[in-house]
Amino acid sequence: MLVVGLLLGVSLAPAQTPAPTQPTAPVEQTTAPAAPAQDVEGPIRPETVTKRKDAVQKRLEMLEHLMLSPEEAEAMKVTLAQQVKVLAALEAAFQKRTAYTTQLETLSGQVEELNAERQKLAVRPPRHFPEVNEKLRLDYEARLQSTRAELDGLRKELAAGEFRLGTIAKEIEQRVIARTQIEKDLVALRNDVANATEQTPLLLERLMLLDLRQQLQQAEIDMLEVEREWLTKQGPLRDAQLGLAQTRYAVLQQDLEELRATLGQVMSQESMTLTSAEEDIERRLLRTTDPAEMLMLKVQLETIKLRKSTAAYRQQVNLLGDQISAQEKRNEREQQEAEHLEALVKKYARGERIAQRLQAAFTRLRRAQAQFGAEQTKALEVDLEALTEQELTLDEQLYEFDQSAETRLRDVDEA
Repeated sequence: MLVVGLLLGVSLAPAQTPAPTQPTAPVEQTTAPAAPAQDVEGPIRPETVTKRKDAVQKRLEMLEHLMLSPEEAEAMKVTLAQQVKVLAALEAAFQKRTAYTTQLETLSGQVEELNAERQKLAVRPPRHFPEVNEKLRLDYEARLQSTRAELDGLRKELAAGEFRLGTIAKEIEQRVIARTQIEKDLVALRNDVANATEQTPLLLERLMLLDLRQQLQQAEIDMLEVEREWLTKQGPLRDAQLGLAQTRYAVLQQDLEELRATLGQVMSQESMTLTSAEEDIERRLLRTTDPAEMLMLKVQLETIKLRKSTAAYRQQVNLLGDQISAQEKRNEREQQEAEHLEALVKKYARGERIAQRLQAAFTRLRRAQAQFGAEQTKALEVDLEALTEQELTLDEQLYEFDQSAETRLRDVDEA
């Protein structure tokens, strides 16, 4: 009995002290089953589960100090390790339940904040860019891609939530069956403890393990119920998140279109300026007879031609970006229409042959559209990559030409 008390961490001294007025009490106290630790400490609660887990872990670490046979020590080690594992799962179930409860409590506030942010973004006036450059365009394109990825992630989360909602009922049913079986095993083991002439520490720890497993099943059932409630009521929040991301995407698209238009105007103006400068130098070349001035003008003319070629390629890159953006818009619109029609077919297809035929025909159409859109977009991307490579080559040539031109002009001045 002393070993049991040390292992379970409870005091059994009062149960060993006989009452002076009842001589039969010591015999009854000696043969009566000692209460396991969970009966003394009560059911596991969220605020006590960590403490209980630490206590079991401590008993597991002190196992070698008890006078047990190797077989008993190994069986006790396995049982205590299982208790630690069950208590860790119980702690996780409590944490998940608390998280879902907190989300339910703050649901309306989150929806209001997201809708307010979306409304503020929707009424924002179009942005104008007095000064633009390619770095700013690339930054907006990256932000647009990030927002698109966010939209895809939200849609996947929404689909995963709907799928998860359909599996929770089965999980709850499985845990109810497991809890019922554990209750039967717990009753049988308690009877064994009550009828045992000597209560071994291993028997009592197994009793505690079964009790913990029973509490774990109930805690997971409660957690699943709250999760189901959360998934059922999260619709407004998901709609608000999706609406905000869609609005942000539309605003970024609008800003990027304005930026590209402004950048195109800047490039056109630059091209006109370079053309005018080229014509002016060609006229001066026709009039001059000075060799030094003629060489300098030729160098300037070559520089302007390289800059015109670079500006032309940049303009083509900007136009290709507009075409790719327009193609992405068409693909996105077709994808939304496809998802909407597919949802309608799934909703109203039961018992209607026409819905099944429509779904099959639309699937073939969507595949053809996706293939066409993907091929066209890929072709545009290939052109864009080639133009970008040519632009970099021209930039490098222009940089080297500027250096050689300065050297040539310096030699002419010295001569």
